[in-house]
Amino acid sequence: MKTTTGKMHLAVIAAVFLSSAAQAQLDATAEPGRPSYNPATAMCMRTDDVNDKTCRSRPDASSWPASCGQAVSQFLAKLDDNSKQALRKTKYTELKDHAVLWGMLVRNRFGLWRGNSALIASCLAMRPGSSADPEDISWVIVEEGWKRLQ
Repeated sequence: MKTTTGKMHLAVIAAVFLSSAAQAQLDATAEPGRPSYNPATAMCMRTDDVNDKTCRSRPDASSWPASCGQAVSQFLAKLDDNSKQALRKTKYTELKDHAVLWGMLVRNRFGLWRGNSALIASCLAMRPGSSADPEDISWVIVEEGWKRLQ
């Protein structure tokens, strides 16, 4: 994994706490081709999504995936090529370090904090003995996405 990718992930996570002036500075130094963090569109996973009228920061329940397989497919479809490559190249032992951001996006975009019980039940069926906690469910989705890219 290139150092710039690690810096980008750290910068995206840290941006939650930055002022708008600091945010502007962060955006100005962002790696070309990489999405920059914008709190208003934080659930939009690609740079293209920022200008997409259908990309909302908190999609309504009608757009939530109902199965773990659907969630993995939607998660991977929303990643740009650079992010897919980064996920593909990530060693399993390092996956949780990068899953912080991806997991947050999955939890918010797929309604895990807002009661998407169908998705939670589907992921639990896939992983008997797992916790129904949204953080654990998002990990299942990110990990399954990683497996598909291997």
